[in-house]
Amino acid sequence: MRKNRSIEKVFLLFLLTPFLAYSQCWKEISTGRWNSVGVKNDGTLWTWGNNWYGQLGDGTTDYKTSPIQIGNANWKSIITTPAEDYVLAIKSDDSLWGWGSNFHGLMGGAINENKTSPVEIGSAANIKSMSPGEHILTVRTDGTLWARGDNTFGQLGDGTITDQNFNYIQIGTGTNWKAVGVGVFHSIALKTDGTLWAWGYNSTGQLGDGTNVYKTSPVQIGTDTNWKSISAGPNYNLALKTDGTLWAWGYNVNGKVGDGTTIDKFVPTQIGTSSDWKSIAAGVNHSLAIKNSGTLWAWGDNSTGQLGDGTYLNKLVPTQIGVQTNWKTAAGGYNHTLALKTDGSLWSWGNNGSGQLGDGTIVEKIIPTAISCPASLTLQVSDNGIKNEEIVLYPNPARTSFMIKNLSGIKMVKVYNEEGRLIGSYTNTNVVNIQSLQQGIYWVKIEDLKGNTVMKKLIKTEEK
Repeated sequence: MRKNRSIEKVFLLFLLTPFLAYSQCWKEISTGRWNSVGVKNDGTLWTWGNNWYGQLGDGTTDYKTSPIQIGNANWKSIITTPAEDYVLAIKSDDSLWGWGSNFHGLMGGAINENKTSPVEIGSAANIKSMSPGEHILTVRTDGTLWARGDNTFGQLGDGTITDQNFNYIQIGTGTNWKAVGVGVFHSIALKTDGTLWAWGYNSTGQLGDGTNVYKTSPVQIGTDTNWKSISAGPNYNLALKTDGTLWAWGYNVNGKVGDGTTIDKFVPTQIGTSSDWKSIAAGVNHSLAIKNSGTLWAWGDNSTGQLGDGTYLNKLVPTQIGVQTNWKTAAGGYNHTLALKTDGSLWSWGNNGSGQLGDGTIVEKIIPTAISCPASLTLQVSDNGIKNEEIVLYPNPARTSFMIKNLSGIKMVKVYNEEGRLIGSYTNTNVVNIQSLQQGIYWVKIEDLKGNTVMKKLIKTEEK
């Protein structure tokens, strides 16, 4: 880990933002299988929903029905995948981080050793874009393409079927890669010249080359040079061209391709005749898109209300959701949906069995529902005399109490919950009893006799 992150001298700043139903604070969103993640305008990272594999990143495996803050306010970009149970994120220094299921060892350490808190993946600080699945693809700021993970069907693109669970490998020598998309066993990518490329598994035409033969190296799809953006589902794809037309191909169960049928498509197929599409998002079995007019459209599986049209009926073609004209971006999970409006408000709908909608309940929603904007707990750099990395809370996780080690002359210890609310103050002691606290994440602010402060993260557990 680089030196600029090894020593953090921090103090606590509360942003007294009220919990308003239509708060305008969200910048970016992404959906997992049964979990969700978002970044606010202040750069703070928030997660909620299912947490079996630690995919919320809060150090526990307990699901959360409302957004909780993870770490400091220095997150730049996030992405998860509705087909897997882990999250990738890029920090403001362009370093790559991940947490959650580590089935293929993609985040380092032993295979199946899940990560319940963010860990840095590799040492490169030049990540431009990324896409996760059974494997990970990244494009670096120099335009090179890199891959890591499962390679059973050649989805890494290095010409082999050899897994690369612990090392990133460069794919080819090109320096003009622009964007990538990862399915379960296939990959798609765009180059800066507007060409479309694909490789990996191809049983349902997800590569778009007109065959069902898998490819172990990138192959160009067609000859067009006006591809603009891509979104990969587990076994199908959506894409936009620079002329505003919408295209899709691959597995077409429940009509998620959107051409009015349920027949698989082996080549990119234009969806409708409109030429005013702005953005796209592929879920597991449903699709989403936004037009230049700011209207939201959805199609495919609707068994849990994930299309948001107030019904449970599947749609075989793009169907407008509501009449609002201020939608900005959308993300489709396994069977739930998140979307942002241009005012920064967050909305969700669909399945909610694990709290993945973030509205504080586990009740399914079949129309867009506004999600409150929680107050941020922002950790900022402070010039004081305490070296943060030398101070240790022990044990951590703690069940009944913890001790502050490597610091003498303690004046005050304050414990805050994950929402930034003070729940306890203790003077002139380095041992704090937390037996009465509920299991979860807490922040411990320590002040020495000189007025210097340091903030440490504490995990309260019930396990012996």
